[in-house]
Amino acid sequence: MFKKKALLRAIVATSLTSALVACGGGSSSGSTPPVNQTPPTENTGNFIDSPVGGLQYEAKPSGITGVTGDDGRFRFMDGDAVYFKVGNYFVGSADGAKMISPKSIGLTNEDAVANIARFLQTLDDDGILENGITINNAARETARNSTGGEVSALDLSSESAKAGILELTEKNSVQRAELVDRASALGHLNQTLADFEAASKVSCSSDDAAVENDDLTGKFFGRIGNGEITLFEFSSTTEFKEIANDEGKQIERSGSWSIDGQAKTLTLTFEGGSDTVGVCGTGQGIILDDGETPMIFWETAPFTSSQDETFQIATGTDQGTLLQLNSETKAYSMLNGTGTSEQGTYYVEGETNPFFYLSPDDNSGFSEAFFLKGQDNRIAIYLQYTTEGDVNNLTAVGTATATPNLTDVGPDTFAGNSFLLRNEGENSVYMLDFTNSSFVRYTNETDTGEQGAVFSKGTWSLAGNALTLDADGGASETFRAWDAGNLLFVADEGSDILARLYKTQPVTLGTFTGEYNVNIPTENVVNNKLVINDNKTCSYDGTACEWAINTKGHAVVSFPGKPEQGHIWQVAGRSSAFGFVMKHEDANDIEPGFMTRQ
Repeated sequence: MFKKKALLRAIVATSLTSALVACGGGSSSGSTPPVNQTPPTENTGNFIDSPVGGLQYEAKPSGITGVTGDDGRFRFMDGDAVYFKVGNYFVGSADGAKMISPKSIGLTNEDAVANIARFLQTLDDDGILENGITINNAARETARNSTGGEVSALDLSSESAKAGILELTEKNSVQRAELVDRASALGHLNQTLADFEAASKVSCSSDDAAVENDDLTGKFFGRIGNGEITLFEFSSTTEFKEIANDEGKQIERSGSWSIDGQAKTLTLTFEGGSDTVGVCGTGQGIILDDGETPMIFWETAPFTSSQDETFQIATGTDQGTLLQLNSETKAYSMLNGTGTSEQGTYYVEGETNPFFYLSPDDNSGFSEAFFLKGQDNRIAIYLQYTTEGDVNNLTAVGTATATPNLTDVGPDTFAGNSFLLRNEGENSVYMLDFTNSSFVRYTNETDTGEQGAVFSKGTWSLAGNALTLDADGGASETFRAWDAGNLLFVADEGSDILARLYKTQPVTLGTFTGEYNVNIPTENVVNNKLVINDNKTCSYDGTACEWAINTKGHAVVSFPGKPEQGHIWQVAGRSSAFGFVMKHEDANDIEPGFMTRQ
């Protein structure tokens, strides 16, 4: 969940360093070139307006081609210019660099920058820009068969131009009815770049902005990352409260605070001791430096929404609750494996830094969610309280992460479709193929939770949102399921553990070529290299192979004269994430794993 922030901080930091190096000197046209020049090296960069995945690119003159990864990553050689497109829509080009954005292409032409930002943001598969921009295969294929044009020069007030772009979103998880407007697109782009610049600051130097009392008084600052969730409230000129969840350990303490502006230090005094740390401002928050590990704490951001929203709630005790907000009635409901676990009304609280506040109908307590400037995704710190008389007791500290809104599942949700769960942190993978009445499952996790490849098949049925899998041999499982675009949320009936299954999409000829890393945890296979060529040949860990696309849209890698086959599922809306299963003659002999585009 937090991988993107660390990546983007590294992108910005490296970009700034590269820019300084590039400006550091020049050469004389009359000088003699060195005899032994260093050959050009391959580099990687990232396309940013939020990271943009699914952009086609070509680096010239090296000839490197590909599709940007979910993190916006592309490859280029020293001296290359990189050209970006979506089908027949030419997005633009810029000199190869560690970070490229619409501003790198449009430069001082704000109209060009706005057009590119509007185009990319409109194409985002799930419509949640904060978790990255993803351009899916269907959009690229539609764009390949369209008239297209140079995006920076399009007249986006033209009905025909608008209709052409909106047509590209017809198979998105969230189809667009209108283009993202100019002000919103530029606002998002500028805020994104400002956040990345702020995120690149990891320490307080002598010229950093000093923090004064007014910069903290009456404000909240928080941090989510590295197994830790922390929220500070500086409620008056002398009092503070800290609430945290540190790798499952819940912390709640209060005390007094003071700032030494000249020394740039903040002192927190609480029962049993005090802490003094360095402090400086970043524009989006503050950096606290204990001399060992400087950390950014983001100021809370207003919660503003004029539409229904859905969030996944995750706390130390509950990983399986979906929160639905009705913007018109201000009602909310919480859903998990037990059904609807809570209902009530939500409010927006606070004048300068509003957060949303949940009040359940049974008056058993309340919950609060605080959004943070510069934080990944549309993600908030979530606090849950129970009320006993006049006393409010903190019972849970966790996160609330935006997801696409839920729709009812039906037979068409499953029949003929495939789903994939990838949890690389826990080395687990789970794949399901459905026909009209049967299913096939591949996983590398046994019923005891241990690693072990498991193949099963059987029949499935649906009653409301309860999905039942009856495996051959008698085993039966029932899940509650909710459709969220390219996501399928499932929970064991009666459970508070929620899983996110990703729908898969057909692999397409035009975008599958490239280099991939394959990892199979049960076989201790780490980063086996799979190279897919455009002539239907390939190589896997140095062994020659051939590939094709089957009727379900999965890629199949075969080895001449051998029975083994590698079957590949692509995550819908993602250009870099795949599931991989090596199959053998014995149907029960499988090797499930992950595949990621290099």
